[in-house]
Amino acid sequence: MRKLPILLLVLFAFQSCKAQKSTSKVEVKKPNVLFILADDLGINALNCYGNSLVESPNIDKLFAEGMHFTNGYSNDPTCAPSRASILSGQYVPRHKVYRVADRYKSDKKTLEAMQFLPPEINKVRGSGAGLDLEKITIAEALKTNNYATAAYGKWHLGKNELQIKNQGFDEGFEITDHYNFKTSPHQDNIDNSQYSADFITKKTIDFIEKSKASNQPFFAYVPYYLVHKPLEPKPEYLAHFKQKLKNNKDVYLVPAFTGLGAPYWDSNSRGVLSGLTRDTGPKEIIRATVESVAYQTYDLFEAMKHDGLRPRLVKVDGGMVTNNWFSQFLSDVVNVGVLRPKVQETTALGAAFMAGLQIGVYKSLKDISKNWALDKKFSPKMRNNARKKLLKDWSKAIERTLIN
Repeated sequence: MRKLPILLLVLFAFQSCKAQKSTSKVEVKKPNVLFILADDLGINALNCYGNSLVESPNIDKLFAEGMHFTNGYSNDPTCAPSRASILSGQYVPRHKVYRVADRYKSDKKTLEAMQFLPPEINKVRGSGAGLDLEKITIAEALKTNNYATAAYGKWHLGKNELQIKNQGFDEGFEITDHYNFKTSPHQDNIDNSQYSADFITKKTIDFIEKSKASNQPFFAYVPYYLVHKPLEPKPEYLAHFKQKLKNNKDVYLVPAFTGLGAPYWDSNSRGVLSGLTRDTGPKEIIRATVESVAYQTYDLFEAMKHDGLRPRLVKVDGGMVTNNWFSQFLSDVVNVGVLRPKVQETTALGAAFMAGLQIGVYKSLKDISKNWALDKKFSPKMRNNARKKLLKDWSKAIERTLIN
């Protein structure tokens, strides 16, 4: 019984030597590699993974014809660390790109609540945080095998000394934002008014065609800025999905998950999703969720009117208002103008203004108010009959919520 494993081992070694000898006469063709990386894309944001609202036909085709995964492990759940792991093949503690930024250092409340301080991010003076040049990237490894390499898109692993072309790529540069995109290092003689995803695609196709013409295997790293905010779809896409979600099909969500606040003040209420039919799908529920914010704002306006106040304008902020459709719907429901500022993250900006007021950068609140700048004004466009019907149905949904 003890001789069998030895016999198998010898036989395996013989076959292995034979295989090596036979393949040494044949030149192995090197595969081309196209690596597409999306930013902030969740698994529930693709049609092929079950989201019927989203249309992703090209990705769906890759899903159907190739290999796809339903489970996996990420070296890190955030941007820069996961990118460093992909390119270096190392765990986070080895490449030392631990996080996107040290925001905790400027947040006293968070800092005081932390039991342990996180390790320092790898930094190079003048180049910021990023992947050290001593780390061997996948591009550098492939270049030693005569590959042409390129990277256009969101790099997020350092600038200047740590830029793309110093990390094993023959060509490429960082591209951030969607419209009026920025480049690093700065590139002259390019039209940055076009959609950055289209520009990235074109540059990658040009690189692939050059590699093919020179009969050289290629590695194209394509880290799109999509779907990272700001949420700026192409106008034709926005129009398409507006038509697709033309109405709410009488589906309403009252998000009373911990009771109803102002103006109802009922802690016993619970969330209600009403108007469901066999045709109701994710898109109707998503729309109902977004619309509920506008309806709740209307309820507050009505309470203010009962107290003798009549709001004439709404100033909005936050990530949600970057969506033009929502901002317009809010204006339609409350029936007043909606003003969106250029800086939508007003909470963070307000904290900075208060700090400036405290140290004397600003003399008064009036002085601070001069910094407010309008991005876009939305005016009511919905017909009165349509508005009344929506609000009547919303009231019915509220009534169902209030039934104990």
